[in-house]
Amino acid sequence: MAHRPAKWRILAVFCNAGTSLEAAGGTDRRCCGAIEEFSDLAGADAEVQILKDKKVEEVAAQLQAFQPNLVYLCGASTAEGDTCVAEPQLASQASDGSRESLTPEVLGTWFEGLGTHAVYADALCSDEQVAAIRAQGVGHVVFWGASAAVPALQAAQFGHAFFATLRNYSATILEAFALASHSSQAHCTVLVGGQQQPPALPLLSSEGKPDLPDNASVPHPIIEGLDTSEGLEAAVPGWAAVRLLAPHAELRLLACGQSLLIDAHRLSFLGQALRAMLVMELRLLSVISCVPCDRVPAHLPPGCMAVRCSIRTHSGAHATVVLGGPANVLQDETLVEHALRQTLVSDALSLQFKVPPPGVAAPVARSSQAVACGASVVDALVVTSVWAVHVLRTLCQDSGFRGLVSLGIGAVGGTTVSAFSAADSKRYTAIIQAGAPGATAQAPGLLRSPSAADPPSAPSGPASYNGHLAPSRPPGPPHDGQRSSPGAGGPTLVGGSSALAGEAPPAPAVEPVDEWQRRGSVPAEGSTGNAANGDAKDGGATSGAATPGEAPSNWETAEGAVEEAVAGAQKPVPVWESDRPSLSRCSEAVFLKDLVAFLEARRGRKIDMANFPEAVLNGAKLDLFNLYKEVCQRGGYRLGNGINWKGQVFPSMHNFTSSHRMTGVGNALKRHYQLYLWEYEQAHPGDVTGDSCAICGGGDEVAADWISCDMCDVWVHFSCDPRPYLGSFKDYAKGNGRNYVCIRCNDGKRQKVE
Repeated sequence: MAHRPAKWRILAVFCNAGTSLEAAGGTDRRCCGAIEEFSDLAGADAEVQILKDKKVEEVAAQLQAFQPNLVYLCGASTAEGDTCVAEPQLASQASDGSRESLTPEVLGTWFEGLGTHAVYADALCSDEQVAAIRAQGVGHVVFWGASAAVPALQAAQFGHAFFATLRNYSATILEAFALASHSSQAHCTVLVGGQQQPPALPLLSSEGKPDLPDNASVPHPIIEGLDTSEGLEAAVPGWAAVRLLAPHAELRLLACGQSLLIDAHRLSFLGQALRAMLVMELRLLSVISCVPCDRVPAHLPPGCMAVRCSIRTHSGAHATVVLGGPANVLQDETLVEHALRQTLVSDALSLQFKVPPPGVAAPVARSSQAVACGASVVDALVVTSVWAVHVLRTLCQDSGFRGLVSLGIGAVGGTTVSAFSAADSKRYTAIIQAGAPGATAQAPGLLRSPSAADPPSAPSGPASYNGHLAPSRPPGPPHDGQRSSPGAGGPTLVGGSSALAGEAPPAPAVEPVDEWQRRGSVPAEGSTGNAANGDAKDGGATSGAATPGEAPSNWETAEGAVEEAVAGAQKPVPVWESDRPSLSRCSEAVFLKDLVAFLEARRGRKIDMANFPEAVLNGAKLDLFNLYKEVCQRGGYRLGNGINWKGQVFPSMHNFTSSHRMTGVGNALKRHYQLYLWEYEQAHPGDVTGDSCAICGGGDEVAADWISCDMCDVWVHFSCDPRPYLGSFKDYAKGNGRNYVCIRCNDGKRQKVE
C-alpha cells in the first residue's frame, strides 16, 4: 500500500474574495468548498486551517508556521450564461491592495522546504506553476489544465469525492484521485448525439499512477518465525484451501440521477468506485471474535473446519462472515485476519451492477425528502454478497461516513444514507439537470414528479430484472492521457480510469449472466436470494483468495433453458409489442403463444410449441399460465417472500395434487418463474396488480411486508393490519400454507355466520 501521512494537516487557501467554484455551481457553500468534507474532523483525525483573500506574505508565513502536508488552493468562478468557469489563474492580494497572479516563483517560494505531501489546486494552472510546486518536493499536484475552462459542477463533484475518500486514513492521494474520477464519470457524463461524452477532469502530476485499490493493497502480514518471502501458500500448509463462504444476493440501491444513469457505460464507472470503497473498508479490517461453527459445510475439503467471524471495517461497520479451511490456519489469529482481508477484498471486487435486458425500460427517477434530501434518485440493482449488503447498510447509518455520498448513493435497500446534506442534494440536483438532454434550468431541488407523459418504466418499487451485468470496467482502453510536464519530475495523468491490477478480466459490454448461476447455491425454501432475507448460513457459496470474483454454480437445468437465455440475450431485441388481450380475458392458448413468441425474439431461436415448456412439476408439464396469473395478481415477482408460493400459488396450478409429497416447491416455482416468465412480466407491466395498500393507501415507501387476501386478492401491508393474534409475517410468507384473510372479508364471513 502506498505511503500517506498518518494525519492530515490541511491548509485551505482561498486565493480570491469572489465566489468559489462550488458556490457558482449552485450549492451555496461559500465557506470552504470541497474542503468542507473535513469540517467535522478535528484533533487526532485531521487539522484544517482556512485562509481567505490573504496577501502573499501572509500565506507564506502561515505555511511555514503550520507546516501542512496537504494544501488546498481554491480560485474563484465567474458565470458565463449557464456555464460556470474557473478564473484563468490563481491570484492573490498584493502589498498595495491590488490583485496579482501567483507566479511560478511565488509558488516555489511558498512550498520551499515544507515537505508538503500534496497540493490540490481547484483552479486553472499552467505547466510552469505546477513544475515550480513539484520542484520543491511536493509529491502530488492535482490541478486543472489551463487549456480549457473548468465546468464548476464537475469541479465541485470531483473535489467532494476526492476529499471524502481521503477521510479514510488508509486512502492515498492516487486512490482518491482515481475514485473521484470514476464518480465524476458516472454522474457527469452526458449523452450528446447518442454518444457518451465524458466530463472534464483535473490533471495529476505525480510519480505514481492513479489506480483503484485491489488485492495488492492488502498489507502483508508479519508473523514471527515464519518466512513469507515466497508467499503464504508456500509458508503455510493448507493456505490454498482457505475459503470464504459468501452467499450472493441482489441488492437495490437508490442512486442520484435520472434513468440515463442506468446505462452499462456509466454503471461500470460507478461499480468500480463502489468496489474500491469497499476495498478501502476491508483491507485493514479487524477481527472481533472467531467461533467454530457447529456444522462444517459439506463442500469444504476433507479435514477442514469452519469458523464464524465477527469483523469491524475501517469505519466501524460490523459484519459476520464464515471462513472455511484447515484447522492449523483457522486457529492462528493473524492468519485468520489476513485470510479475511484477502478473501473479502476478492469478494468485494466481484460486485457488479445489472442493467435491464433489451426491451425493458430503465426505472423512472423519483424524489423524496427522506432519501438524499430530496434529490432525484433512480433504482439500480447490484449483485454482491450478503456480508457486503450488511456492511453497506451499516455505513448508511453512520452520519460521519461520506463515501456513499461521494458516489451519489442515497439509500441501500431500505436504509437511507444519513450523511447526505441539503448542500449535497443541491449539487446532485444541479448535475442531474445539467446532464439531462434538452433540459431547461430548474431551481435546485424542485424536480417534477414522473407524469403520464414519461416513457414506460420497470415496475415501481424495488426494481428487479433478470438482465445483463454491467461491464466490470468501461469498454475500450484505459483513459490515462499521459503527457509530459516540464520540470514536474514525472508524467501528468488525466482521468484516473485505469484498469484494476489483479482484478478479474474485463467483461464484455453486454454480458448476460443468469441470476441462479451468479449465486453459488440454491437458496433455502422461501428465499429469493434478496439481500433482505437475512444473515448468511454456514453453507453458502465459496470464494477463494486466489480467484477474485469467482462465482461457482451448482445448479443446472435439464432442458438447457439457461444456456438458451444466455445465448439469446446477446442479441438486441426491440421493445416487445403484443396483440394479446388483458390477462383477465386471455385464454391459456393465446397466452402461451404470446409467451413463446416473446421468448423466441428474446433468445433468438425457435421453440417447439408442442414440447413447451419442457419443465415438469409433480409429474405434469409445468402450468405456466396459472403460475403467471397467480404471481401477477399478487404484485409480481419482485415481491419475493411476500408471496406464499407453496400455500397460495401452487394450489391454483394444474400441477397441484392434495396428496403430493414434494419438498422445495417454493424454490422450484420461483426458479421456473424467473427462467420463463420474469422478463415477460416486465414487458407486460399492465399484468401486475397495483401496489397500494388497502389499509393505509401507501406503497413500498411505507413497508415491504406485502401480503394478499386469499378471498379477494386485495393487497395490504401485513404491519398495517391492527388485528391481534395474526402471528408473524413469516407464518404467511414462509409457512406451510397459512392463509391470510383481510379485515373486510373477515367481517363479511362473521356477518354471514350471524
